[in-house]
Amino acid sequence: YRPRATRIKTTNHSIKINIINKLINITSTKRTRFRASSREINNNENRRRAGRLFRGHWN
Repeated sequence: YRPRATRIKTTNHSIKINIINKLINITSTKRTRFRASSREINNNENRRRAGRLFRGHWN
């Protein structure tokens, strides 16, 4: 009787942890996506500038 009760408790606990982890993952992915997009934009701008500089150098 006792092991069954403990199992149920542990399963509920694990389910709660899984849900919390999923929520955390969703929020973190949204944040990282936004950061990544802004970073990508900055990288593209820097590449354009670098390309111009290199063209000037080589030409």
